[in-house]
This record gives sequence, C-alpha cells and structure tokens, in this order.
Amino acid sequence: MNHKVKIKENILKVYGREPRSTSELAECVIKVIDRKTPVAGFAWDIRRDPSVSNTHNCPIDGVTNWGGREHNHPFGYPGWEGRVWIRYKSDKETFRGSDPFHATLTYPGTGGWGSYDGPWQKIFHAWHKARPNQNKKRFKPRYYGNYKTEPQVYSWDYKFFDSDWPDLYYTEIFDIIKGSKRTKHKFLWEDPEVVDADRDFISKFDNGVFV
Repeated sequence: MNHKVKIKENILKVYGREPRSTSELAECVIKVIDRKTPVAGFAWDIRRDPSVSNTHNCPIDGVTNWGGREHNHPFGYPGWEGRVWIRYKSDKETFRGSDPFHATLTYPGTGGWGSYDGPWQKIFHAWHKARPNQNKKRFKPRYYGNYKTEPQVYSWDYKFFDSDWPDLYYTEIFDIIKGSKRTKHKFLWEDPEVVDADRDFISKFDNGVFV
C-alpha cells in the first residue's frame, strides 16, 4: 500500500472528515501536528498554482520527477504553494521543526528555525534583545515567565496538492460558479494564552524591565 494512503486515513481519523476549504485544511494540519507536538501558533501565505513542483514530493496518486529528468512523467501537479510558519509550545532534543509535517500530506521545503518576517517577528526579536549574555550571569528567570527558553518558531517554503484534498472547495463553490475561484489565501491562528504572554513580555521589554 502507498504509505501516503495510510497517512491520509490517519488524518481523516483525527479531523473527522475531509477539509472543505483552505482554512479548514490549515485547522486540520494544526490538529494533526498538535496531537504529538503541541502548537502555539500556525500561519501561512499561499497561492494557487496549476503546476506545483513534484521534484521532492507528489500527491497520493502521483509520482515525483527529480529535476524533470523523467520526460514521460508530469513536471508538476495543481496545488498551492507559498510560505508557512509554525510555533511550538516547547522545544525538543533531536527535533527538526519540520518533522511533525510528515503526518499532514503538506510539504515544508527550504527554511528552518527562525521568525522569517512572520507573525512572531516581534516576540522573537524582543526575546533575543532581552536575553542576557549567559556568561555575565544576568539571567533573571522571574522576569521571563513562559520565555525561559526562546520562542520555538520555524518557517519554510510550503506546498500541497489539490488531489490529496478532494473537498477543498466545498465551501467556496459559489465563488467557483461565479468564476472567481480564489487564488490566494492567508491564515493565522494563535493560542490565546500565548498571545497574552507575548503581550506581557513585549510590554516589559518596551519598558526596560530586562535591562
């Protein structure tokens, strides 16, 4: 059996049904990842593409084509691509930030650890500015609350394929009928408690508490 079929079966067990819009797919990805790696925030900025590269990844019913070398294979499949950001609630040893996406049938690419001008740029910047030089023993844990370790923020190029998500346009059917099928989508979700903690930390940073 194609191992991706099993992945899709597990996704549907977690989410309960096929995602019916790009927003629901984002919620689905969060739910799948959060089962094993708690998520503090998730965002993407993606666009439709009639030919998303299949160099490294492909749909369940497709084939990869490294560098387009196989001339009798497709050079891409319809789907979405752009940028994804994720923020985890804690760090893990021997952990690559993209590992949890293996269970989602969505595919991170180039990128890695860091804020990459994403939605957590401000807290990421504030934490690194406020963090004392460990050699000077200036660290005051009581000031840092949830941030005794740095915010766990990652970002990558990102893509997924239409045929893996057959109901993706269910809630957008009227747009399609009117000929205005949407071609871009932005999504942002944050844990409300983390939002409050960020606000508190940034306020202390702005007021010089960490100096």
